[in-house]
Amino acid sequence: MRLIKSTARYATLSLLVSECRTDMTTAIRILAAGCTDTDSALLLDTISERGWDFRSVDNGANGLNQLQKYQPHLVLLDTELVEPDAYELCRQIKDDHTALVMLVTSLRDHSEIARGAEAGTDDFLSKPIAETDLRSRLVNLVALHDTIR
Repeated sequence: MRLIKSTARYATLSLLVSECRTDMTTAIRILAAGCTDTDSALLLDTISERGWDFRSVDNGANGLNQLQKYQPHLVLLDTELVEPDAYELCRQIKDDHTALVMLVTSLRDHSEIARGAEAGTDDFLSKPIAETDLRSRLVNLVALHDTIR
């Protein structure tokens, strides 16, 4: 029964996001920083199948550079990111940009989750990344972005 509710919720959110996007000429832009090649490939497949635009950078400095040029709607930051680290980059994004932020983490430590919340993250995604979890979280954040815009 829980799976059916989750599937129905995902379908409803997918429809909502599709409707939100039909009248816009600009695709959703998503930037990932510090993700592994495997995670980036999964992100690319999942994001491009929705018609959204995706870019990936390998470190925090390149992430900051792309924030200015690319102006993403959503930023995914791997918590293993360095220079600046994911938490500092999250703070900078929240201070200077309108993008939503999702931290990608293999950490299960509550203090690290609290650290992410204090930095202003909008959501967390656990590693290893499950495709269904990725899809539902992306759809939720895109719908949230449209709502608060």
